[in-house]
Amino acid sequence: MAATGRTALYRAFDADGALLYVGITDSPTVRFKQHQTTAEWWPLMVLREVEWLNTRSEAEQTEAKAIKAEAPKFNRSTGHGPEYEPLALPSDVASFVPSAKTRRDIRRHRKSLAAAELRLEQSVRDGRAAGLSYYDLARLSGLSDKQVRRITSTLGS
Repeated sequence: MAATGRTALYRAFDADGALLYVGITDSPTVRFKQHQTTAEWWPLMVLREVEWLNTRSEAEQTEAKAIKAEAPKFNRSTGHGPEYEPLALPSDVASFVPSAKTRRDIRRHRKSLAAAELRLEQSVRDGRAAGLSYYDLARLSGLSDKQVRRITSTLGS
């Protein structure tokens, strides 16, 4: 990764709008695929935001500030995540490996969910651009006011 290249700062949120994780990467698609298979917060995520910064150094500094100020639930490397013991699973559960069909179904459903999320976000942006209030958008979309404001923040509203 080039220290001077454009770098993405991303945030992952749960259904209540709580910040789960903040990270940086030069390839969000690749990084999200890694998180999908390894991050314990991934199944909780319903919304992600990506902001591109001009340099990796700028992204690292912004990430550190965001983690300190926003205290995401799962950023443990910086000491701002939760303190908890890893879940101890019974041996018969810990060795469970889902079938290939189950894994395909999960991937397909995640893709469908991601597509639906994008459509919902676009509908919220369109509604805000058309003059609907945050309250009305939250009520109509089933999102919280905070989530609607976060989605529409890129509009300059």
